[in-house]
Amino acid sequence: MTAQPSQAFSTSNCNYHMPSNCLMLTYLQQVITQGDQGDFFYVVEKGSFDVYVNPSGALQPGPDGLGKQVGTIQSGGSFGELALMYGSPRAATIISTEAGCTLWALDRITFRRILMDSTFQRRRLYESFLEEVPILSTLTKYERSKIADALDTQKFPAGTTIIKEGDAGEAFYLLESGEAEAFKSGSQNPVRSYKKGDYFGELALLNDAPRAASVVSKTEVKVATLGKDGFQRLLGPVESIMRRTTYDEGVEAVDPLHQG
Repeated sequence: MTAQPSQAFSTSNCNYHMPSNCLMLTYLQQVITQGDQGDFFYVVEKGSFDVYVNPSGALQPGPDGLGKQVGTIQSGGSFGELALMYGSPRAATIISTEAGCTLWALDRITFRRILMDSTFQRRRLYESFLEEVPILSTLTKYERSKIADALDTQKFPAGTTIIKEGDAGEAFYLLESGEAEAFKSGSQNPVRSYKKGDYFGELALLNDAPRAASVVSKTEVKVATLGKDGFQRLLGPVESIMRRTTYDEGVEAVDPLHQG
């Protein structure tokens, strides 16, 4: 059964003044169902919710009909916005994992009036960009939307050292525009070149090792950055692909996975 604000949920503990409905859910209550049309956006006040995606695009009958669990949403998180933003069917099924979970629900009109501001416009731009990144092509729309939420943009003029060989790795980079090159100390020739849609900075984060090379902007560049925590939390599904990435001579020499 899917939770709807029009149902008789207890609101005795909901004292906030905002244009929304407060819902209190039981254990394993289904809030939204993949493939359904979306009418509400939800914010988690209390409790935990598991997210499932079936590759067929909709919830299916049978014990495996939910599909694969792709994430968990905790207090302070939110969900349900994709269907409202794009007018598309629900991208996932979301179920409460404990009794007494509390949600705030915003209807479609309120959502669009209050939340479709620059934050969501920014996300839509990022999602469009992420769809063009080959490494992320295997991710679901839901997974890409969560990455889009966590990205920040930085711009660098030509000739700027974006990451420096030997430094600790604190972020992962996706090149939105421009060109950049990777250099190893002692060499004047680049060991790798980057263009729109390419990524760098992953080796230090994958292996908890110092930066394997310096990356310098060849032209003015714009990059989308993902912090270390977000990288580990959101890019698990493509980690194995990143580990198979090969570089020209030098870069992998400091990668512990390639040391003899």
